[in-house]
Amino acid sequence: MGLEKQLAGFNEQLLDGEVGFKALFKSSPDPTWIINEKNLFVLCNLAAATVLGYDSVEALQAVHPSELSPEFQPDGQSSREKADAMMLPPTAKVSIVLNGNIAAAMVSVFRWKSPCPF
Repeated sequence: MGLEKQLAGFNEQLLDGEVGFKALFKSSPDPTWIINEKNLFVLCNLAAATVLGYDSVEALQAVHPSELSPEFQPDGQSSREKADAMMLPPTAKVSIVLNGNIAAAMVSVFRWKSPCPF
């Protein structure tokens, strides 16, 4: 098998995987989202939008997680400062607890370089 044919096969597998991942992400019954390097929602599925009280996926885009909580947390720290402090380096898994619309959520934080892969 020639190198070009192998490369074409790899590209096809990659595209198939991307299509499958997008479908899984969008249709998952579990709230799933991607937050960018500025700590803003850039992508979420309908389950996330619904759980967080938004009418659509688009309505949650560019929202900072602190906007889901009161201005200050019980410890006196502002929700924005606390949310920013809880965002760890790329691909870190973190448990975020903010008082407000969402009492507790397990969040996987993936910091994608712009543009978002979707």
